[in-house]
Amino acid sequence: MPGTLEGVPLPERLSDILQRRLEARSAAEVAILEVFAAAGRPLDLWLLARVVGDDELFGHVDALRVHDLVAVEGDLVAVQHDRILESTYERMAAERRRELHLRLAEVMTHARTSDPERYAFPDGEIGMQFLRGDDPERAVDHLLEGGRRAFRVQALAEAIRLLEPAEQTLVSLGRLDVGGRLDEVQDLLLRAVYARSPSRAIPLAGRAIERYRSTGWMARIPKLRRRLGVVGLFLGRLVAFLAVR
Repeated sequence: MPGTLEGVPLPERLSDILQRRLEARSAAEVAILEVFAAAGRPLDLWLLARVVGDDELFGHVDALRVHDLVAVEGDLVAVQHDRILESTYERMAAERRRELHLRLAEVMTHARTSDPERYAFPDGEIGMQFLRGDDPERAVDHLLEGGRRAFRVQALAEAIRLLEPAEQTLVSLGRLDVGGRLDEVQDLLLRAVYARSPSRAIPLAGRAIERYRSTGWMARIPKLRRRLGVVGLFLGRLVAFLAVR
């Protein structure tokens, strides 16, 4: 029938083309792509070398460039397409992911300390790398600091994005004592959430009051405030928040 596409070969999907390119690469080249997949960002050659530890790194990066998998501009290397990152990450074993996330977090921390002007990695990014690298203790420190900084400049969505996993991590570690880091995390999170959506702040106050009950801290609160329960705690924190605005 005239005008139909019957018998006409359809173009290959981009994902199929990228998959073939990945499968044709050497183990060393794939290892480099795995670093980018875990980082989720461009990296310069110095950082890449610190993570990969490959004496032939430059040659492998050049091979990836020739096959249009990465772009190189000066010292900065970036993967050409997000689908390459996604496909590479999906193929990685869970232990390999954890290993790379932890290594990236440590390299980023060291780079920021040694050359803060060149490597101004935010605490939130380092914290998420530690978290995915199964190092919750160091993750919380960076997530909390990133949440503080974001809240300070009223980047509320970013503050919430960092403080929520910080809260979950502290709870999973059993760090529930009143007066610890969880107090500050929940306080900042409550204030950030309330500023964006007051109705969403009530469950947060509920979690805090439940923690106070479970640790026996509620016994120190006057009887009237105990009777008010979640509402009392929420209103008390809300008044304190509004008072300092």
